[in-house]
Amino acid sequence: MLTSDTSSVDFSNPIMIRTSSENGSFKIYKITVNPIFPLTDTGQIGCWDAGGNPQTCVGSGNDGEFTNTPNGRAFSGPKASNEYPNDYTTRNKVSGLLWKTCTEGKSGSTCSGGTATTQFWTSSSNLCSSLNSLNNGAGFAGKKNWRLPTILELASLNNYQNTSPTIDNNFFPQSVGSGYWSNTVNKSTVGNYQYVNFLNTTIGDFPDATAGNARCVSGNLPPNQSFTDNGDGTITDNRTSLLWQKCSDGLSGTNCTIGSANNSTWTIANSNCIGLTTNGKSWRLPNVIELYSIFDESISTSPYINSLFPNTTSTQYWSSTTYTSATTTGVLVYFNTGSAANLSKATTRPFRCVSN
Repeated sequence: MLTSDTSSVDFSNPIMIRTSSENGSFKIYKITVNPIFPLTDTGQIGCWDAGGNPQTCVGSGNDGEFTNTPNGRAFSGPKASNEYPNDYTTRNKVSGLLWKTCTEGKSGSTCSGGTATTQFWTSSSNLCSSLNSLNNGAGFAGKKNWRLPTILELASLNNYQNTSPTIDNNFFPQSVGSGYWSNTVNKSTVGNYQYVNFLNTTIGDFPDATAGNARCVSGNLPPNQSFTDNGDGTITDNRTSLLWQKCSDGLSGTNCTIGSANNSTWTIANSNCIGLTTNGKSWRLPNVIELYSIFDESISTSPYINSLFPNTTSTQYWSSTTYTSATTTGVLVYFNTGSAANLSKATTRPFRCVSN
């Protein structure tokens, strides 16, 4: 018997379970659940050298070498609701999130009906919440928790193997390429909100009075970030289960003040990470989704990252992901702004390695 107020999808409080025997005796067990947010692979399967030439993935350290890492991409849909057959949704089978298949303004199984509706941020947020009152109050597709996605949820829809549009068209047909709003505030510029551009995978920010597209999602918000300092130069991300270098590569010590951060080209960053042997683990340069998962929008000042990663440089950090529209460039996460964009692979920037 479940005796706490915890539901099947809310583990913010411990679960209290009471077991009873035939003689009337009973025992109560208290279970604490650590919420997780499984990340999906970027979808990138190709590998390219610094000159933009295709190369063998094995041993390269490139994103494409580590397919289905940390978890394979898995979507289902578009699917018509049983109760409301004109309402189509697409399920992310890894995170469990349910997405409205079509961009706001479009409809149908192939999203060929209507026209994409661009709105200011507030109007886009209201568009998503208004889905909860459709179907005589039952909600779009029978769901009543529609909202704008967080920037991490939205960015996870990018397929980094694709060129424009950089989203899986089989599951999200007729997607508009330009910017889609998230509900995430940009901390570096007051009044701006984060967006994803499905023309080119870019994560950036718009003033709230900019017209943008909306793709709504149903499901619980991701759990708050939670990290554990293992005391051995590594940090465990409790919600994704990834293991991180505590310090930027090249730094060490309790506060990461010993040495100098390695500002390296993309190729060297990949090579250094796969050559790392800390704790007998296999290390690699993180893909862009993994790297963005440790960006912390709750931090008030740059760099926007948890204090368990001390002395992080307030700049861009390399990911292992190539920008497929210009394969001489790699994708970086900007810990000083929350953006993600591409630069020449010959650019020197710091990096932080990851292990499963």
